[in-house]
Amino acid sequence: MKRFLFAMMFLASGLLCAGQDAEALGKIGGFTLYGVDFSQTEVFAADETADEFINAFEGINILLLRERDKYVGTLEKKLGKTAIKTNLTSVIGALDSIDRSSLVTLSGVSRLSQEQIEAAVERLDTGDDSGTGLLVVADYLDKSRAVGAYTFVFFDIATRQIITSWKQDGNAMGFGLRNYWAGSLHYAIRHIRISGK
Repeated sequence: MKRFLFAMMFLASGLLCAGQDAEALGKIGGFTLYGVDFSQTEVFAADETADEFINAFEGINILLLRERDKYVGTLEKKLGKTAIKTNLTSVIGALDSIDRSSLVTLSGVSRLSQEQIEAAVERLDTGDDSGTGLLVVADYLDKSRAVGAYTFVFFDIATRQIITSWKQDGNAMGFGLRNYWAGSLHYAIRHIRISGK
């Protein structure tokens, strides 16, 4: 019974976006996708090294280009919006700043704070881009539960003001480190539900 209740709570948290998202998203046209920011991510209860994870993080972002239909195409369908451009320069560059000594932990993980999410948007190098951006921030990867936790953030590129954001969890699946955690991202994208639509 406890397992059933836990599973239902997990589904509820993973499948629903905040109620105001439909209204906020309705004002957004096309957007620039800035990939997945792993620079503040914590990994719990994993056997692999920090360097192996950092290589996987880059690989996951590259999948957004190589397997566009699977990831970006599904995201576009779920949101009813078009990604007019994908710019991964900043999120891949940020991998060099990850503290390898604290990336993999055995002491538990938690969601990033609103301040940490805002900081991720602020330091994003958007170049000459304009309009609306979407950044996916990876909060944590929990191997003990096979779950990746993400925050999807739409923002005004010029002002860096957040338009709307929501938390989305995904079940990890797949062979190999990159594909396993890319599976959690794909799951999170596939299970986006915009309430109010």
